[in-house]
Amino acid sequence: MISGYGDIGFSGVMAAPPRDDHKNCTLEIKTSGNTLTPGAKIFFAAFVKHPDGKTENVEPSWKIEAEKQGVSINREGVLSGSFLMKANPGETIKITSSWHNLKGEKIIKIAGSTDLPGLHRVHFFRFDNDYRGWNIWNWGNIPAARQVNFAEKTDFGVMAVVEGKNAIIRLGDWQAKATGDLGLDGKSDVFIVEGDSKEYVNFREALAAARPRVFAAMMDSPDRVRVYLSNSPSAPEKFELTADGVPIAYVTVKDRVFNINIDPNYHLDPSALFEVRSFGAYSPGKVTLRRVLDNFYYSGNDMGVTFTENKINLRLWAPTARNVSVMIYDSWNSGDESGREIPMHRSPAADGTWTISLDKHSFYGKLFKYRLIFNPGTSYEKITYAVDPYAYAITANGRKAALVDIKSDSAALPENWKPSQKPAFKSPVDAILYELHVRDFSTDHNSGVKPEFRGKYLAFTQTGTTLKGNPKVKTGIDHLAELGITHLHLLPVYDFASVDETKLSDPSANHYNWGYDPQNYNAPEGSYSTDPFNPACRVNEFRRMVQALHDKNIRVVMDVVYNHTMDNSAFDPIVPGYYYRSDDLGRYSNGSGCGNEVASERPMVRKFIIDSVKHWAEDYSIDGFRFDLMGIIDRQTMVMLTDELHRMDPSIIVYGEPWGGGWSTLHGDMQTVKGSQRGQAFSVFNDNIRNSIRGNNDAPHPAHGFVTGKLADAGQVLKGIIGSVTDFTCKPSETINYVSCHDNFCIWDQIIASLGHDFPHDPYVAMRNDDIKKDEMADSRVKRAVLANAIVLTSQGIAFIHAGEEILRTKYGCHNSYNAGDEINMIRWNWKENYYDVFRYYQGLIKLRREHPAFRMNSEMDIRKHFSLLECHGKMIAYALTVHANGDHWKHIIVVINPYTTAHEFHLPRGKWHIVVNHREAGTTPVKTGDSKAEGKVRVQGISMMVLYQ
Repeated sequence: MISGYGDIGFSGVMAAPPRDDHKNCTLEIKTSGNTLTPGAKIFFAAFVKHPDGKTENVEPSWKIEAEKQGVSINREGVLSGSFLMKANPGETIKITSSWHNLKGEKIIKIAGSTDLPGLHRVHFFRFDNDYRGWNIWNWGNIPAARQVNFAEKTDFGVMAVVEGKNAIIRLGDWQAKATGDLGLDGKSDVFIVEGDSKEYVNFREALAAARPRVFAAMMDSPDRVRVYLSNSPSAPEKFELTADGVPIAYVTVKDRVFNINIDPNYHLDPSALFEVRSFGAYSPGKVTLRRVLDNFYYSGNDMGVTFTENKINLRLWAPTARNVSVMIYDSWNSGDESGREIPMHRSPAADGTWTISLDKHSFYGKLFKYRLIFNPGTSYEKITYAVDPYAYAITANGRKAALVDIKSDSAALPENWKPSQKPAFKSPVDAILYELHVRDFSTDHNSGVKPEFRGKYLAFTQTGTTLKGNPKVKTGIDHLAELGITHLHLLPVYDFASVDETKLSDPSANHYNWGYDPQNYNAPEGSYSTDPFNPACRVNEFRRMVQALHDKNIRVVMDVVYNHTMDNSAFDPIVPGYYYRSDDLGRYSNGSGCGNEVASERPMVRKFIIDSVKHWAEDYSIDGFRFDLMGIIDRQTMVMLTDELHRMDPSIIVYGEPWGGGWSTLHGDMQTVKGSQRGQAFSVFNDNIRNSIRGNNDAPHPAHGFVTGKLADAGQVLKGIIGSVTDFTCKPSETINYVSCHDNFCIWDQIIASLGHDFPHDPYVAMRNDDIKKDEMADSRVKRAVLANAIVLTSQGIAFIHAGEEILRTKYGCHNSYNAGDEINMIRWNWKENYYDVFRYYQGLIKLRREHPAFRMNSEMDIRKHFSLLECHGKMIAYALTVHANGDHWKHIIVVINPYTTAHEFHLPRGKWHIVVNHREAGTTPVKTGDSKAEGKVRVQGISMMVLYQ
């Protein structure tokens, strides 16, 4: 029997009766597929086609002409075939539709294979109907990712059946992508329309989106709109540009891409609805105001919330909004619409800002968001709620901002808070940077840190901590001071999105993330505070952390991520389409590799970034900034913000990654890549020296480098040793020398992996024999790890160490531990007890670097004057720093690096030499193990460094 509603008419759902002009019309049927597979569905849609070619969507009655057991069609036009179907492959089913006096039909074939549960059908439409080379990359819940080709041409486009729950539609082997990651879990059918980011599950909606239309219309200047159609008109077509429904310009074209020119005397209101309309078959499209908004610039220093004696003043830049209000709430979890609404006022100046002044006595401490209305009364009407992007005080999960003055509120100010008192610091090359995650520092139960402080800012304020069971082994902040670093580089500590601050007491919740998913740039992360619900608490405790580090003569660097945000909710609800880079069709650019890319080159975006770093420097006494994916932050912004910071405090250091995470729409000449920092007072990570010392660190099979036997890289290592002044810098302070950081393998795991070892539960298991227990410095893997950073700490430039390397940190082979939790990431303080000789060696190298300016020369001229290469292409690298280099009280210094597994002799220049670094010891006084003096020649042990002086 036929089940369902096949031949039943529907009252109340059909379109109006046919008009006279329907006499010559036809009823067309479109389907999502041509073949019915048992267990699957086919979607139907009906259109009345007029003689002039125009169509309208209608809802007819549907009927199956021939009965097939287990086949049904419902009132929405969904044909399904159950597993009980008894029909032979190749048989057909005729579906008929009736809409008043019009009829249509469609023949559907029955397939011979069964569509198993869990399969997904991906449908893809292109306006040019050219599907050559397009395929699906499919993964998730299947043994291995694989390519799936489109197998069926349908009325919609093409279709493929995939098994994995994730997919990307791509051209060839990633020559182009039509989509981002598609989430198919729970979806039997997904419809993708070219140029449309929406994943349609409704067939009729997808068909509507696939009609000829204005694909995109972008206004980057006040006198022109650039229009992109879905496909070229078959004949000249007339289009008009309207502003709030009033035509302001016309053009007749036959091109897919064209300009509509606007009268230069036209006064542009950015809050108006600009729309491109067709006089023919094309659906209209809303114009996105993009670079044209640069003309509505606000230069004041009172963005966000500012306070006077009796008033709270708010200012928001939202030039395209028609109405803006501030919503006042009593609770952090109040619904957006539940607040008290107070209208704001558009600034009379053409600067795009909205303002309001509130009574301080009545509103201080209240929570707030902004409510914005765009294009009211139109089909494009949109209401959004947004947290102030300038918010300094926020509540749990950053959902709302607080009207709290962090500059004067006693709850936000630590006792004796003196932000201007900082450790002395002279030159960037004096910095020894130590990169650390807040949770990694103190979550180990052996850390000696109070349980309530573990994983928190306050862990840095507790002094006198030692390893549980061994009071001689310092931990926590005392360890940092004992090690001798100058700067603590903290992974993101602004408010990020990936940790739920309301579930910190729930052991089943995820409490860990690196934090490279910004949510609120100007407020501290709440999961590191003891009370994320209290806006002042996180401010106070963050400041206490900074103050405690300063008291230990350690400066603080913030890792900042201005290249992208967690999603577009940080800025798009306020000024849609402005804060993020997009291509010609308005699609997000993805140079960050994270789905969006902040448009730093736009004046109001640049202003926000500069205002933000100045806020952290002024209000939190931050001493430096590390920029994530700095390559896609435009160079002018980097130059301007560095200049602004140095006007505030010349000792602030600025550095970052001179690369991006993918292709960017930012022009290459504007990108801050390696070499573009020359002479600009900021620095870049030196992946040249990193790769040459250790090899590339790509999982799962990192390559060999100089310290693991690739001796051909000696020349590249040497370039890094001299501050890369013959490579990409004009002075050594522009290079950050390092061999590992939070990304990829830490140095110990890199050594293990590159030598072909696996990662047992205990990555040190191979070191457990009695000989190595007595002397871990004799183990070849330890020697390689130590030598890698010994080269860094004796090279010209700025030295950078990944936290825990001084005690042989492992992440158990996890090369991307961003959300791997504490068990993988935390510093296990018993490592310091186990590998104390390694710690002492690092401590000695740091002391050597800090006390001897010969390793910290400031110019290429000084390097050329005082650096002398003694050997490179032989068995070892050897060089001399001569004649009191950079004012060093040692007259001459020799550094010898032996990467071989066996000892080698090195012939010394004339005179007697004192050895301060060998394969077991490092420091500034002659070694006690082995000979402390040498003359004529010296024997350098395998995989080790020797430093000598006169």
